[in-house]
Amino acid sequence: DITPLIEAEKSLAVKTVELDTFFQVNRELACVMDENRFFLKVNKAWKKILGYEAKELIGRHCTDFMPPGDKDWKTRLKALVHDGEKVFSGHVNRYYDVNGNIHYIEWQMTTHNDQIYASGRDITDQLSSMDQLKRTEERLRKIMDNVEVEVLVLDQASDEILFLNQKAKQLLGPLEGQKGTAMLWQEMQAKDCLPEELTAFRDDQ
Repeated sequence: DITPLIEAEKSLAVKTVELDTFFQVNRELACVMDENRFFLKVNKAWKKILGYEAKELIGRHCTDFMPPGDKDWKTRLKALVHDGEKVFSGHVNRYYDVNGNIHYIEWQMTTHNDQIYASGRDITDQLSSMDQLKRTEERLRKIMDNVEVEVLVLDQASDEILFLNQKAKQLLGPLEGQKGTAMLWQEMQAKDCLPEELTAFRDDQ
């Protein structure tokens, strides 16, 4: 009676379809590579995010699509394969899309039976927003350093001093990172400085 064998084959076929469907609907970059880091399988997100068809990737080395400077990736990925089934996460490298634009991809991956299973999230926009926020913060700091009043920025939740402009530092000293109100009043009393001489901005973040 080969009924159990037939049922097992049917069950395996169903599970294979289910896994492939899950693999393909993943909105992040998903791929399977061999131990030498050649692509064996990729999902549809590679087309949507980077513009590559599966046939353009299968059989190619993963570093063929990276800038030459991303050498650390190769070393760490090779170590992952030799370490067995350890999870490799949080590493960011750069990938070219079909138009030559750079994308920053954050990876989660593991290995099994000498194959690498990886999922990559495109964080290019996130890094760009962080960079813009940093530049905006630097511009605001420069502006506040040049105003003719003392400026102090406090975190409302922790009462931590986040920033003093140059005039405030001249008056009170470099107090960033310290807890604010009680210590600040002590400094102001010691320096005989009236509270209204400071312009304080509360940080609600």
